[in-house]
Amino acid sequence: WAKAKISNKDEIDGTAIFAGYEKKIESKSFKGGKITAMFGGAEIDLREDELDENGATISAFAAFGGVDIFIPESWPIEIHSTAILGGVGSECRNEQCSEGKCLIIYATAAFGGIDIKN
Repeated sequence: WAKAKISNKDEIDGTAIFAGYEKKIESKSFKGGKITAMFGGAEIDLREDELDENGATISAFAAFGGVDIFIPESWPIEIHSTAILGGVGSECRNEQCSEGKCLIIYATAAFGGIDIKN
């Protein structure tokens, strides 16, 4: 695994195929993006970020691998998941979006796993 790279971009586009991908985002207006792990793993750390005023959307896909997404405890999230001989899990404390900023995650796991944590 490579050491996590730090980025101040407002969006993420990460792919790990037979490899590892680690990224720490430091954004004041995070908008979302996509993360893919196939036969490898991806770890995304958003704990120092702030959501965009319109919220953010992440699309995560794991096949024979795993994706870990770390978010701040204060972020409300909404998870839409599909798992095929795999799993999607959340250990987050704030899983209710109301009116206002929210992180929406579309997670698909096939023979792999996606975890969302604080």
